[in-house]
Amino acid sequence: MITYKSITKGPVKHALLILFVLAPVGGSFAQERPLLQTSQRQPVQITTSVLFQRYVEEERTISEMSFPVFVYVPVGRGVGLSLLASQATVSGDTLETLSGLNDVLVTLSYARRLGRSSLVISASVNLPSGKQELTQDEFSTSIPLSHNFYDFRVASFGQGLSLSPGFTFATPLSESFVLGLGVSYLYKGSFKPLQGMEDRYEPGSEILLTGGIDIRLSQRAALSGDVTYTLYDTDRVGELEVYDSGSKTTATAVFRHHQGFNVFRLLVRYRGRAKSSVLSDTLLVTQTERTLPNQVEVRALYRLRLRPSVSTGLLVHGRFFEETAVFTKKQLLDVGLLPEVKLSNTLSVIGRFIYTLGTIEGFEAGGGLTLRL
Repeated sequence: MITYKSITKGPVKHALLILFVLAPVGGSFAQERPLLQTSQRQPVQITTSVLFQRYVEEERTISEMSFPVFVYVPVGRGVGLSLLASQATVSGDTLETLSGLNDVLVTLSYARRLGRSSLVISASVNLPSGKQELTQDEFSTSIPLSHNFYDFRVASFGQGLSLSPGFTFATPLSESFVLGLGVSYLYKGSFKPLQGMEDRYEPGSEILLTGGIDIRLSQRAALSGDVTYTLYDTDRVGELEVYDSGSKTTATAVFRHHQGFNVFRLLVRYRGRAKSSVLSDTLLVTQTERTLPNQVEVRALYRLRLRPSVSTGLLVHGRFFEETAVFTKKQLLDVGLLPEVKLSNTLSVIGRFIYTLGTIEGFEAGGGLTLRL
């Protein structure tokens, strides 16, 4: 039988803790669109797709086939309900095949204009519909799945019930300058990730504080940015405190330029993490080195209209992860095409073809359908 004593020591402990820090349930406040939101009715959107990802690092291979489904339904003026769910199968060298549904994420949002300002209130619920109480071999497969430098579409299968209320407020300070502020809270319920655990694993809750700006540089160009500070509560197994990940700071800047039907976006993002504390005997001890890496990413996307019904995105994406006590340094470059073909005013076919090279080599390829009503 597996108890909290057996999972809070050795490699299993580090794997368990890293898994649930690198594969969070909540979203991000990072802005890639103007801060001011509209309360006008948005269209119904349904997107279904299939995506295959395969990566090789030091001759070790891991792959995932996923089937994500996204649904957005307006339920009133300024009110929208969205659902995100996926099914996935993961396999790799010396890894047990892991297959099943992940948790379903449901979000209710309300947008309202307040004079020239706007307010968005949201509440997300992570429903524990995914696979839990994994065998030891299945759990070993889920560890690399959660590493964010692979960027798997489905990074975890089941993490218990979670609730995340939040709001953002944006107001124009001038005709070309918008200021935004936001806060959200993520409560994570307890669950049993491994079969045979006597006590339940309880991930720490999170508080996100964010501030952002949006600047119109010209009729065709805009610059936006935000800084998000995340505070994490301590993870527990039963009544025992086992891990404190430290805080995280994320800074994002996005430049957008429109030229007719063509759009260019340049994103620069930095994620910095404080040192974490891990259980040693009966006390939490701050580590001398970081467990989770600081990272920088630079992403350029040019959306080109080839014909009235055909467009494609040209993607170049650089990602850099520093060396830590657990991970080696990684430098990755993604290049790809993101085509879209409109079959009608409501139905589009989308594609995704991305090749990754550098410390890790691999690719992702897939496609799907988007319906807007």
